[in-house]
Amino acid sequence: MASITKNSKGERRIVFYLPSGERKAVWLGKMAEKQTESIQSKIESIITAMAAQVSIPLDVAQWLGKIGDDIYLKLSKVGLVEERTTSSKALKRKLGPFLTAYIESRSDAKQSTLTFYGHTRRLACSPIADPCVMRVLTALVGKETLDVDEAKEAAQPGAGRSQVA
Repeated sequence: MASITKNSKGERRIVFYLPSGERKAVWLGKMAEKQTESIQSKIESIITAMAAQVSIPLDVAQWLGKIGDDIYLKLSKVGLVEERTTSSKALKRKLGPFLTAYIESRSDAKQSTLTFYGHTRRLACSPIADPCVMRVLTALVGKETLDVDEAKEAAQPGAGRSQVA
């Protein structure tokens, strides 16, 4: 089972053994005891499922889907979960070609508009893209494939508005 330890600075970590017998620790930093206990119980459920070679419980899977990238990354580094494929790096790899194809398909746009689109592509796909922008883009691009025609249609003036005759 997993145990919680706290160092002199008040930083908490969860120490546990993998089914292979390897000792691991997840450093959580300064965190409330209740939150740490909640994470500990989830880690214990994951370890139990790994040992029994069964799927993790539904509530743990839902929790994994909701937690932030920082805690999820810590769990993946110690081998409890697979790396997320919808990380901002993966999104940028998917978003870059999509934006390029979209910009190239806009033969009707003025040069200044295309320049603006190019700036948008460069900023959205940069290594230091704003995390807030990336969360919004992740929500908007939550598909496996991106359809340039759908994006063009949505970008048309008046798209989504009802026409009054």
